[in-house]
Amino acid sequence: MALSPLILAVLAGGCRSPEPASPDIVLVLVDGLRADLPGERFAEAAFLGALGQVPSLRFDATYAQSPAARLSFGSLLTGRYVSAIPLCAPPSLDLGRSPLTPAPPGETAPAGEDPWCVRIPAEKTLLPEVLGLYGYETALWTLGEPTLGTAWRGFEHVGELPLLASAHPWADLVAQAGPWWASNAGDPRFLVVAAQVLTPWTLEAFGRAMRPPSEEEKISYFVEHPEVLGRISGQSAWPIPLGDAVDQVRTAYQDAARVAGEEAATLFDALGGDRPRVVIVSSLHGLALGEPTGTRTIEQASPGTHQVLVDRVLRVPILVFEPGRSPDVRGEVRQLVDLAPTLYTLARAVPPAVLDGRDLRDPASSGQAWSEFGDMLSLRKGNLFLGFRSQSHGVSSIDPQMTERLGGSLPGDITGRPGPARPPQLLLPPPPGPAPRGREPPGHDPWENFELYDLAVDPTQAAPLDLERRYETFHEMADWMWKMRAGAAAPPREGVDWATVQELRRKGMLHYW
Repeated sequence: MALSPLILAVLAGGCRSPEPASPDIVLVLVDGLRADLPGERFAEAAFLGALGQVPSLRFDATYAQSPAARLSFGSLLTGRYVSAIPLCAPPSLDLGRSPLTPAPPGETAPAGEDPWCVRIPAEKTLLPEVLGLYGYETALWTLGEPTLGTAWRGFEHVGELPLLASAHPWADLVAQAGPWWASNAGDPRFLVVAAQVLTPWTLEAFGRAMRPPSEEEKISYFVEHPEVLGRISGQSAWPIPLGDAVDQVRTAYQDAARVAGEEAATLFDALGGDRPRVVIVSSLHGLALGEPTGTRTIEQASPGTHQVLVDRVLRVPILVFEPGRSPDVRGEVRQLVDLAPTLYTLARAVPPAVLDGRDLRDPASSGQAWSEFGDMLSLRKGNLFLGFRSQSHGVSSIDPQMTERLGGSLPGDITGRPGPARPPQLLLPPPPGPAPRGREPPGHDPWENFELYDLAVDPTQAAPLDLERRYETFHEMADWMWKMRAGAAAPPREGVDWATVQELRRKGMLHYW
């Protein structure tokens, strides 16, 4: 007797191999750990050497979306660029709980509670919320100050441990997180651990390097670093390390990275169970260690500075530990927003409809990375790094005016200004030649706000390229940057309008956020 198609389908389904178990996923964020440059063995190498494990996959050109830990973490867990979330909104908009005091489910923060407005809107889906729908038990532990509270929503368990209260905080973490890990062994687990690479001893070394230099030292420094003279002459403060102090800062930082690796090994050793496991180690931003190049002012070159868009601050490691896979190193440009789609794929979960990143293991990389902070924007494309700064303090990257300051125009309904809508366009100066540079808006020269570097030959950003000599490349990247501001990384067009931004600026609430 012939079997019906339905019975054949049932029999075929019963003969299939069972679906593989969803893996445990552990995300370790060692904040302030910057990635080593290709061929360099510095802090990242020290961390890995102390950890005692070789990653199965390493990315050496990954960029954070912001040098601010809260913004970077929120961007990572939403898979969206900072302005597009937005991670800064006026307190009058009921967007959720203050990051420092998480509320019970369903409760929101009183209006005006969070003056720095670093919160994630309730309608934005977070990674732990989605994984929870797929049976994952989720937990977040922070070692140090609770700078990551922007994205506590969605985690079933949240724990805090003071970083400075113990000589071995990671062992304390294992003592607390271990019972949670063991009690949920029957389900897939998503554990996030957020720590810092800096220690009290590192900060002490940074402080010793900040002594005021003598006039002779300043003169000597200018002779050795003439490219810095135009940036820092006339500055009243001089917090940059000189001479041996630079080496002392680097040594202290490398030692701190080694200690972080030794401590993290405690967690790696404690993770047991039969379920397949993937561990990813990364950072929310890197650090400047007193290097003055690539910065606009001397204050941005202080040891431990991270609130500036330069390669050494934005470039972070991504180290993947997946048993059974041969080690591989990937050099294409990637972003932290790529972590969310990667983790969704690992968990076999359907991601939210809109993500700005793509699976890290997808070989079809765009080769571009976008970052933003305050009045600064940057674009990494291939080996080129284009930085933009509007030179307008009190501006936030969610300010629509930032797009105009790139040298472009916007439709009238975006800026909120009266008059008919006009088509958006980029208004950069024309190529050099007999024609005047007359296309820029009156009183505004967009050239002075850009700096372009070739990181392949100038990894420390010591010598900005001549924009007129590289006009075609510069214009292509500036145009791409402007289109990002009008598209994927655009500030919200509803809720945060021009008038609201102006009011927030007058109150000082948008300064560098």
